[in-house]
Order: sequence, then structure tokens, then C-alpha cells
Amino acid sequence: MLDIAQLIQEVNERRGLLFQPASCRSEEYIAEFAGRVDGIGVLVLAFPKHFPIQIPDIYLQDTTTPHLHVESDGKICLTDESSLLINISDPCQLIMDCIDLAFKTLDLTPKTEEYEHALQNEFLSYWGLRSHGFIAHSILHIPTEEIVCREYPAFPFEKSYLVADSREEAQAYINNTLHREEKIEKPEQMVLVIKLKNGCMLPSPFKQFDWSKTLRYILDNTDAETRQQFLSYIYTPIKKRTLSILLVVPRKGGDIVFGVTIRFNNNHKMPMVASKTKAVLHVNVIRRDYDYLLSRCGATSSLKSKKVLLLGCGSIGGFIANNLCQMGITQLDLLDDDVFRAENIHRHFLGFEGIRRHGSTNKADLLSSILGEKYAYLDIDPLNYSERSVEEVVLSSPEKLLAYDLVISALGEPTINLEINRLLVEQNLKIPFIVCFNEPYGIGGHIITTNISENSCLRCYYSEITAGTLSSFLGSLVAPDQNFKRSISGCAGTFVPYSTLDSQQTAIHAARKAVAVLNGALTNNDLFTWKGDSSLLVSHGFQASPLFNNTHTIHDFSNPSCPICKRRHKKH
Repeated sequence: MLDIAQLIQEVNERRGLLFQPASCRSEEYIAEFAGRVDGIGVLVLAFPKHFPIQIPDIYLQDTTTPHLHVESDGKICLTDESSLLINISDPCQLIMDCIDLAFKTLDLTPKTEEYEHALQNEFLSYWGLRSHGFIAHSILHIPTEEIVCREYPAFPFEKSYLVADSREEAQAYINNTLHREEKIEKPEQMVLVIKLKNGCMLPSPFKQFDWSKTLRYILDNTDAETRQQFLSYIYTPIKKRTLSILLVVPRKGGDIVFGVTIRFNNNHKMPMVASKTKAVLHVNVIRRDYDYLLSRCGATSSLKSKKVLLLGCGSIGGFIANNLCQMGITQLDLLDDDVFRAENIHRHFLGFEGIRRHGSTNKADLLSSILGEKYAYLDIDPLNYSERSVEEVVLSSPEKLLAYDLVISALGEPTINLEINRLLVEQNLKIPFIVCFNEPYGIGGHIITTNISENSCLRCYYSEITAGTLSSFLGSLVAPDQNFKRSISGCAGTFVPYSTLDSQQTAIHAARKAVAVLNGALTNNDLFTWKGDSSLLVSHGFQASPLFNNTHTIHDFSNPSCPICKRRHKKH
């Protein structure tokens, strides 16, 4: 066991410091040492029981001066330990490195570029710590380009407020997103939302502002039109009133939203701009709006307006639906007439939850229900027509596809996929079409994106090169004329052997292609193939195709003998 006292003595000698033993503040630590450092104050080194695998915590003791990266209890945020490679072979050097990090953190000086950068990144962690205001939950959609200086309603919510565009939006959030039955009444107050200039400086979260300084900050950091709207607003005569303002600071990586609240108490009516008031209190804004939630997970709000039809909610389709929702798709229609059974649980997104639920056993219904509970702002329609087959809904009325920005098929039925392809081409329906499927025994999977460019189509991949007659998939990773369907309980229980990992792999790549199509990044038809391992296939007595070992990748395959493309080109 390490002699921490001996290590501290060595640190003192090498750095000219005076750390001495101190009582531990909690059972979390096995030893603490305190020492005064010139120009800083008293620092406390607190050693966790797993030191040196865990670095020591360092506290700034008895300080009244606020610092960035210092928590309310004085603990200094040194680094993110989850990504830190610690040299445990030299614990004395490790302690000195941590002390150096603490010095560097405490040396951040206001109004310097480094300080302002750190403040921007950590601003919301400090706003409100030293001023008792209130919490506002926000589901506001704040336009990116528009000038904003207007009032929004704030409704009572969890001993606080919910700021929304309207009562209907607030009610929908409570009922549909949080799945509560509470009824939203009239707003408790109106909140003024103001968008500030791009790149404006943030106020110090450590200083107490009065009304005059708050006014000056807003006026100095708004453009002419917003400033005029704000001045018109604050020249309104009032006697007693609480004014809450949410300030939006545009940033490339995502807007910063914070607030203030001011209580006016005039003896007689006078304009807010000239009113006397006590200190301005901070408003901590907890954002739950669509744009903010997506920005935290690498998704994009540009997909909010896109509508997608997913055909097939099986093993691949279930994961695709989940991936699309996570990436920002909110308008998703699901079509599948199949039911979910217990034998599906280990390779389907629904898992045992699909069996546990009461009511419909249809895959689309179950998927719609579960996804609706997992993610906010979704509009998922399981298309529960009396007849829910693709043949009845899509093939009999292909013009319905015009309602979508993208159609994805995870049916695993090439005949139906080819018929959809024929209708899209022959009826000149300009809707991108993605077809995805697994190959057996984990050897790989394919994502075919078509109907973007006109030089090829899905039928090209199923047309014999010279004659154009129907053939097996030309990009297959397994040799032709092999039957891979297995059965556990007769014909009704037949299935193609692949694992949930294969389905998830195909689904991830399909979702990536979907996002690329909807964002306009993919402008040509495309074939993407992922390759796995052929050993399991071979161990069951099957053979891979020459393509499996071919390093050449085909992205846009145009088959001159394809009968569908030939007819299209003749029309032109």
C-alpha cells in the first residue's frame, strides 16, 4: 500500500509547498492534506481509496472569489478522467501534475480569450448558482434566422414553469411526450424572449446585476430592430409586476439560453425602463425543445419536416425505425401486416417488451407504441388499415408514395421490392427508394438506394447482364443455387439464419443512407455492402461467392440490359 504521507513530503520538497495532514471531509477519501499556496489560498488534496488509479481531488478552501471550473463546494474540475491515461508507476509525479492542473485552472483571468472560451463552454453550469431565481423548462422553437423579441406563455409545471409557443404546444408536450393526463390551464405569466447578436459576449455568471445593468447589456447586444422592439416594450407603464426575460445567444455549436427575472414595485405607474427595482435574479433554463435535444446527440433538425415510409417492421426494420427516430425523423409511417412472436425477441428491437404488452400484437403497432414512449415529438402512424399488406396499400395505389420524402423497404421480399421499383420508374414517381436486407450466417448485408438518379434502378441488380432476364441478386455474397431457409417447426417456422447483430449492422448503414438522402448529401443511386465473416457459412456446408473476396466495391451499378431502364430511356 502506498505511503501517501511520504509522497506528499516528496512533493513539498520538490515544489516548495507546505501540505500538512488534514481531517477527511467524507468516507470517500482515505487521506487529505491542506496547504496555503501564495496568490491562490488554501488548497486541499483529497485522496480516494483507489489512488493512483483514481487521481486525487483538489479543493479550493475558504474562497470568496468565484472561479471557472470550481464547484460550489470548492472542488476544482481538473479533467475528464474517463479519457485520461494515468501513469500509475510514478504517483509522486501524478500528484504534481494534478497540482499544476489546479494552478492552471485557477489562473484563468477574466476578459482574456482563454477565459471567455471557457466561460462560453461552462456558462450554463454557473448561471444561477449565486442568485436565487427560478427554473424555466422550455420547449420553445426559436427561429434561427428571424429577429426575436416577443412574449411567450409560461404555464405552471413541476413547481416551476413550462415556456411554450402556445397552450396547445404545452398540452401536447404534457400528454404526448411525458404521457401525463394533466390539463394545462391559463399561463401563469408571459415571458419575454429576446435573441441577442451572433457572437456577443456572455455576462459574468458570478456578478449580481441590477435592472440598469441588465438593460444596458440587452441594448448593447441586440441589433437595431430587436433593440427598438425591446425599447417599445419596456416603455410600458407598470406599477407592480414580475418581468421574466429569456435571452438567446446564437452560437455555431448550439444557442445558449439563459434568463433573468425582475420584480417591479412602483408606488404609481411608470415605464419599466425607469422603474426602481431590487436585484435581478437569474433564471435557469432547462431546455426540452426538439432542436436542443437533437443537437446533444449529433442529429439534425433539418429532418423534422421530412416524412418517411418504412415497409417491414421485422428484425432489420425495427432497428431502422429506432435509428431514424434517434437521428431526428419525427414523421414516420410503418407498414407491416405481420405479428410479433416470442421466437422473434432475440433478434428484434422490440425484445420481450413486444410480448409483454397488451392489445395488438402487430409489429407496426407495437413499434409505434414503444418508440412513441422513448422519444419526444414523434408522429408515428402504424397505418392500421383493415388490410395492411404492401400489395394492398402500396402496389394497388402507388400514388400514395408521393406523400413521402423517402421510402425504405426492409421486407426482404425481392419480388415486392422489384414491383415497387417498376411502379416508381414507369409512373415517374420521384421518391428515393432504399432496399436493405441481410445475407445468411453473418456474411454481410446490402443497402441499395435507387430512384435518385436515372442511370440505374433496382431491377439492374436482378437482370442477367446480356439477356436482361430476371436473375438472382448480382451483388450476392453467397454462391447461387443454395437454400438457406431453416425450419424449427415445419413450414410455418422457416427463417433465414442471421443474428440480431447482422440486422443492427444493416439497419445502421440503412439509416445513414436515409439521412444522406434526406439531407441531399447522396445525389446518385448507390449500393452499399458490408461484409462479415464467412466461416460460419462455410461451417454449415455453404459457399461464398467470388464477390465476397473481391475488394472492388460497386456503388452505382448500371445494367444496359435492364428492361425497366430501357423503357425509361425510350420515353426520354
